[in-house]
Amino acid sequence: MLGWTRLLLGGMLIEGVSCSTYIMDLNYDGVDRMTQLAQFYLLRGPSDIMLVPGIMEYFSQLKSILLHTVTSIEKKKNNNSNNNNDSNSNTLSPTSRKRKACGTPKRIR
Repeated sequence: MLGWTRLLLGGMLIEGVSCSTYIMDLNYDGVDRMTQLAQFYLLRGPSDIMLVPGIMEYFSQLKSILLHTVTSIEKKKNNNSNNNNDSNSNTLSPTSRKRKACGTPKRIR
C-alpha cells in the first residue's frame, strides 16, 4: 500500500457506556486483520471515577498507534513531494489505497 511496510488503522466502537478499541493492519494482500485492543465501560456516575486512569491508558494506547500511522503518511507524502515537483503529488487519491487483486482462485484436487 503505497510503499508502507506496516500501516495500522485504529478505531473505537461506543455503544451506550460500553466502549471497545480496535486496530486494523493491512500487511497482507487481500487480508485486512482487525484486532480488539480493549473493552471497557465509560463513566456511568460519580462512583465510577476510579475507572478514569484505565480509560486514559486505553486512549493513550490508541493515540500512540494513530500518531505512528499519521507520521508514516506525512513522511511518505513529503518524500513524494520531494521526488515530484508536481502539485498533485502531495495528495492521496481515493484509488491510491486500492491494492492489486489476489488473482483467480485455482482449483486444488
